[in-house]
Amino acid sequence: MSILEGMVFRKWTRHAGTASMEVPAHWTAEADSPSEGAVRFTAPADDNVWLEAVFMPYSLPGSLYTSQAEMLSMLDRALQYEPGTQLLGRADALVYPACAARCPNGTLVWAAMHMDRVVMFLTGGESTQVQRFLPVFERMLQSFRLHLSQDSEVAMLLGEVLHELARAVPGSNPKFDGDHLVMGSLQVRVDNLAAMIRRSPNHKSQLIREFVLTTAHTYKSCETLATESWRSVRNSIYPMVRPQSILHQSVPRDPAELSAADQVRVQMMSTPWLSNLVICYAIDSQKTLRFVQNHDLERWGLDADVVKRQAMHNLSKVKGPVFSTMRSGDADFLVAEVTDNGLPSRSCWILHPDLYKTLQRVFRGPAWVAVPSRDSMMAFTADPSMREGLQKRLSHDYRTTGHSISDRLFEPRPDCIVLA
Repeated sequence: MSILEGMVFRKWTRHAGTASMEVPAHWTAEADSPSEGAVRFTAPADDNVWLEAVFMPYSLPGSLYTSQAEMLSMLDRALQYEPGTQLLGRADALVYPACAARCPNGTLVWAAMHMDRVVMFLTGGESTQVQRFLPVFERMLQSFRLHLSQDSEVAMLLGEVLHELARAVPGSNPKFDGDHLVMGSLQVRVDNLAAMIRRSPNHKSQLIREFVLTTAHTYKSCETLATESWRSVRNSIYPMVRPQSILHQSVPRDPAELSAADQVRVQMMSTPWLSNLVICYAIDSQKTLRFVQNHDLERWGLDADVVKRQAMHNLSKVKGPVFSTMRSGDADFLVAEVTDNGLPSRSCWILHPDLYKTLQRVFRGPAWVAVPSRDSMMAFTADPSMREGLQKRLSHDYRTTGHSISDRLFEPRPDCIVLA
């Protein structure tokens, strides 16, 4: 008689619904922490067996595995996406199973990968009982699912991106950690790539290719990044409006290792602006953008005001902006979008000193502007009756576009910009 005969299973779900598995109804589940980094499913004492699931990011330092070299070797083999890898589950649950490996102590180990995460399964207990319960363990593992969330779209892209990067830059050993790509000292966010693909799924291959080419170029230029002289970059620095959260992203992922003074030193140079936005200062090298950091000021021996004045001077020398206009619905309601790209990004135009005069030539009256993303700036007739519809459209663009900036409307005036 099979050990499975008559055994009742129940569904276990990890916190926030990120994983699920069917387990014997009479087994207990005990997590090692509130975040459930590891969960052990234990049979009654008479059976003396257990199955433990360990959740971890694949980018954990290899030094953590030094005492488990055989396990790491098995994971490395399993995570190479070999041809014929079995794909289990529905479209919203991708699991790449690894073959079982026997550890020196007689236990069995499996591993499953969900792009940026690895789950290891370890069995334990009395060795003969472990063998007897193997059909139960296999039944549990066959039901295991790691569920996709919207954020997991980022993780799903990473396999393709890593493959292309490894081909573009041999020996670079690209890895991923959450929504970051890591190549040596270079860290690149990929959530913006995911947003662009979500918006234009038919251009996925092209967007990935462009992302890889830009990242490869940046990686090859890393040796000269943060060593440029002021003279070489002064004419290519421009102000850019960005979300205030970008300042936290500019600090290393483990700021606890830095003193408070060093955290300020490595942070981006910025100026507070409107509505949780800041003005950052980007060095435009045509193919890449690098934000000026406070330690650049130390290298150049300059006060921040010098860099800010130079950036605004560079911006004012660019003529424009040029708008493409259309009338929407009511003949008196005008929509305009920046079409030229003489600056590092179209959103830079919101800081241009000639913006108000340009809008007056187009709208002949009050106008609102919006910068939902880094590469977009739009303007509208300032009509309160149209505001609700505009806000819905703007909020949608802000949520779905790459390099998002703000879902607010702004009103340019002769001497300043205010929230509309």
